[in-house]
Amino acid sequence: MNYYFLPVSLVLFIIIILTQKSRRLWNIVLLISFLISGVLGLLMSTGLHLPFYSFFLWLHVEAGIIMAIVSLFHAFWHLPYYFPRRLN
Repeated sequence: MNYYFLPVSLVLFIIIILTQKSRRLWNIVLLISFLISGVLGLLMSTGLHLPFYSFFLWLHVEAGIIMAIVSLFHAFWHLPYYFPRRLN
């Protein structure tokens, strides 16, 4: 099974750089990728025989890649929240 870590990462990086002012969009992408990866991960962990298991596994991994990349940018964008500038 082929996973597309490098192409997905490069495309996401370019799109994020071009649209970094649209944080709401990236929060939605983060939520959707989390839901896809999380729900499919939970379904696959039950041991049930799923009809499209290999496709679900591929989608789970790809959504996880998207979630990981967008999460890094999300954390970077929110650094001022965790490390505010001092006024003095």
